[in-house]
Formats: sequence, structure tokens, C-alpha cells
Amino acid sequence: MASGSFQHTCITCRVAFQDSNLQRGHYKTDWHRYNLKRKVADLPPVTAEEFQKRVLAQREANAEQEKQTGTFNCDICKKHFSSKNSYETHLQSRKHRETVSKVEKAVKKEGKDLVEDNNEKNEQKISDQDDVMSDPDNDNDDEFVPEPLDITECLFCPHDSVDLESSLKHMGRSHGFMIPNLDYLVNVKGLMLYLCEKVGMGNMCLYCNMKGKAFHSVEAVQNHMVDKGHCKLLFEGDAALEYSRFYDYRTSYPDCDKHSSSDDDTSEVTSGANNLTVNENLELVLPSGATVGHRSLKLYYQQHLPSEERAQVSKRPALVGRLMTEYRALGWKGIESKEVEVKKAKQGEAAAYKDRKQQDLRMGVKGNKLQTHFRPQVIF
Repeated sequence: MASGSFQHTCITCRVAFQDSNLQRGHYKTDWHRYNLKRKVADLPPVTAEEFQKRVLAQREANAEQEKQTGTFNCDICKKHFSSKNSYETHLQSRKHRETVSKVEKAVKKEGKDLVEDNNEKNEQKISDQDDVMSDPDNDNDDEFVPEPLDITECLFCPHDSVDLESSLKHMGRSHGFMIPNLDYLVNVKGLMLYLCEKVGMGNMCLYCNMKGKAFHSVEAVQNHMVDKGHCKLLFEGDAALEYSRFYDYRTSYPDCDKHSSSDDDTSEVTSGANNLTVNENLELVLPSGATVGHRSLKLYYQQHLPSEERAQVSKRPALVGRLMTEYRALGWKGIESKEVEVKKAKQGEAAAYKDRKQQDLRMGVKGNKLQTHFRPQVIF
């Protein structure tokens, strides 16, 4: 409408009206409110036709989005998803592809094509989301079977690493998780598989253990451990016995050197009337207890490592050695013997006594209180 022949106008929408009733009705419309928001943002107003086109386009977008929302199930992995994006992300994940490859191998052996049937079912479920949403009684939670976390997955967040070593480094740097008594650990993979079962299948906090509250999902227990600072193992008292099968503490025994040769797997070699043995390091053990090695290993024999340390290093997995290097960079000092601790305690007491004496000397010089008694300089 031209604003020149009418007295009632709307400056925001740039329209005119015949009477005041139409003008007041216009102020209550969505078109006018939309133009007011555009005016605040320094944008020009839109016409009524353009506003109607935008409303229809928004309604179509909302309808499309509502069609995409629903429940998506992966029959191969036995998992359920609440959105299409999470379902498509799962289909592209490494874990899903590995499961599909295992199913394909089984199908080839049996002569059946289960993978194609499962894919057809998944595609049919995506196209029939309206039927799934219209059934409120559809609940598949009873079919869910908990699975342990993968050994490359983080115990405290959804992060997935390339291998076990990268996962342990991530947990150490991001969450401060360190394996206790690393000097005596002999089965790293077994320990991590056990922890993955506790978190993934049991939904159990590693520090609260059985004493904490129960959690109903992996995400819930992971958030609890991060929020409460429980990204560590309960390794005190009788709780450490739970992980004893993954450790070997024989190297810490006082009579370790006496029984080390008997515990090792040896093979007897007969030479004349004397029985000789070969230990796990391929060294010839004489009846006197002395060991004989090859001359090519002379450089290593010159290191003069203690027998206890040599036995411990030989049994230690290579991954544990690399973890020690990583933990030392984060401030870990390792396990020290009681003799070293007593020695450090004595040195600390001596250093404290020396500092205290020096402090008394400085205070005495400052206060001029070095003399043991006072004698007046002038006697009247």
C-alpha cells in the first residue's frame, strides 16, 4: 500500500492502513515482530510474501529434522542410537568394521549372506522412522548386553588411541593415571583387559571399587571418576590382592638371589660327569654357580648390573620400560628400597640440624648474644 493516501502507517514494515484497527492488528502479527528484530540488527524489512516463503521453508526443515530423529539400531553390534548422526558415525567406526569382517568370514564358511540381510534391515529401519516414533512402547533396553571396553579405549573418556601404549600415555598425561608398582608388573595387557572389563561391563569405579554407588552406563562411571579425581587404582592393603596375578614381587624378596636360579626355566646340558645348565639368558651356569657367556656380549657384561636388577630387567616387558620413561617425565620416582629411604631420612635429619645451627648463629650475630655471661665494663 502507498503510504501517501493513508494516515495510519507502520514505519518498521513500510506499509499503510485504512484505519487504526488494521494498524493495531498488524502490530500483533509475526511479520511485524520479525521486522522489528531485523530493525534491531540493522537489516532492511521483508515483505509479507517473502515472510510467508521463509515460514514455509522453516516448517519443511523442521519436518525433515523430525523425520531424522528416532531410534536407530545396529543388529550386528547390538547397539542402539537416538539420532541418525550417531548411528552413521558408528557405521564408519573401526570397531563396527571389524565386527562386520568377522561376520563376513563366518558367513562365507556357512554359505549364508547374513551381512546383506542386516544391511537391508538397517536401511529399512532408517526409512521407517515414523513407525518407530509412533510406538511409545517400543523398548529395546532389555536386549542390550554390556561389553568390555576395547584395550585401546581410554578408561576415563571416549578417546580411542592407536594401540595400548598410546592409550596408556594418553591416560597418564590427560587424567594423571599411573599403574602402581610398575617395577614389578609383568603382564601389562592382562591388567588393562581386566580394568576394561571392570569399567565397560561392570560400570565400576576403579577407586571406589565395590564400596561406591552403582552406575548404569559407562559414561556415568567415567564422568564420576573424572569429577571425583578417582582416575587411579585402589592399591592399598587387601585391595592390592585383586591385581596380584599381574605382578611378580619375587625380585623384592631378601633371598631372591638364592632362589633365582631355581625359579628360572633351565635346561640341563651333560658334559662328561658334570651337569651344566643354561639359564634363560643363554648363559652357561657352572656347578659352582658362576655363569659363562659369549665373548660377543662382553660389552654388556662390563656393565656390572646387580643380579637382582638383571633378573628384574630380563623379566620386565618392553612396554613397562617405555612406560617408566613416560612416568618419570611426569614426575614418577619409582619404588625405593627401605635402606635408601632410611639413608635419605638420616641425611634429611642431619641437614635440618645443620640448618638450625646456622640459623641460631645468624640470629646470635644479629642480636649480639654470642657471650655466655654478662660482665659490666665499669665497676663503681
